Amino acid sequence: MTKKEQAEMEALRRDLRIARAWRRTEPVAPDVPPPDRGASKGWYVFAYLKANSGVVKAMSESHSHFTGEKAWERADAKTWEESQRFGSGTQGGLRLYSSKLLALKAARAKLEADMAMELAAIDELIEREQSS
Repeated sequence: MTKKEQAEMEALRRDLRIARAWRRTEPVAPDVPPPDRGASKGWYVFAYLKANSGVVKAMSESHSHFTGEKAWERADAKTWEESQRFGSGTQGGLRLYSSKLLALKAARAKLEADMAMELAAIDELIEREQSS
């Protein structure tokens, strides 16, 4: 293939990836509730989601939660003293996702909804501009 043909093929591949991305994902609710006692482990989707950085390991207790790589180690701590070496958490228990796959699907659905609202706002501005 010539360089021009290679560039065209890469452009077609990019367009295909983008076309495949235009689909609706069913919303996914967290399936691990905060525990009454002890700790639960799972995955959490941050509100400020970016491609791969918004889905993280997490653990939840009835009154607090922790996110990040060390969260599961804290959940596995055998004693209160051992758990304290991970520092303090954030107030409030969280509902988590039982698998990274579910969390990623939820993240995709959330991002779709966020972008749909942004696009709707732009569409409204376009309509106003066209009618003025």
